[in-house]
Order: sequence, then structure tokens, then C-alpha cells
Amino acid sequence: MAVSVQDVATTLQRQITDPAQVAAVELWIRQAMMQVRLRFGARVAELDPDAVDYAVLEAVAERFRAPSDAVSSTSWAVDDATVTKRWEQRSGGSGAMPDAWLDWLAAQLPGGSGEAFSIRLASPQSGGRCAW
Repeated sequence: MAVSVQDVATTLQRQITDPAQVAAVELWIRQAMMQVRLRFGARVAELDPDAVDYAVLEAVAERFRAPSDAVSSTSWAVDDATVTKRWEQRSGGSGAMPDAWLDWLAAQLPGGSGEAFSIRLASPQSGGRCAW
């Protein structure tokens, strides 16, 4: 499992050459990998390495696009034209790996949340019949 700064740059379709940005991306990759290890523990070995790389790559690229957790808005107006750039607060999770990507990885596991399940509506006392 290995994601590089160059992988993030390719995903973003832009160069990442500023030393501060390179350091930030490297840190976010390490943080995302740590979050995966902490979430899955011993089951991390059951995850497809390509799926982990994909989730980490997309999460880090998303964070690079909108690095601030705070709601921000920037507007420019020239004559009759207006341009607004806005980042919304992230939904759930903290750090480099949003909960949505961790949940997606969990669904990839055998017996993960992505498999089908059934719910029994009747109680054992009713003989298997629904009381209503």
C-alpha cells in the first residue's frame, strides 16, 4: 500500500512543488493510512491494497482541494460578472480520511457492511407469525 505525492498531483491534474504543500500531502497520506490501520486493526490485512490506495488517494486529493474544515467563501465581482468560490464543512470524521471512505473500505471486507442481511419481523414466541 503506497500512495505518493506524485499520485495526488496526477489525480488533481496539477503540480505540487511548493515544499509546504509537499510536506502537507505527505503528512495527510500518513494520517489517512494510520486511520485505516486504527479502524480495521488486524483486519487491515484483509483489505485489497489497491482499494486502500484508492481511498487514501481520493481522500487526500479531496483535502488538498479544500484544506480548511471551516466554511469559507470568496467572491469577486467585475462589472456585471460575479465569481464565488465556497468550501463547505466536511461531513463526519476528522483528519485526512473522511468517514465515508472508511465506510467504503469496510464494505469491501468479507462480512462487511456492504453484504446483504435480513431482519426477522416476528418474535420467536409468535411461532414465526407477525403479530400485526
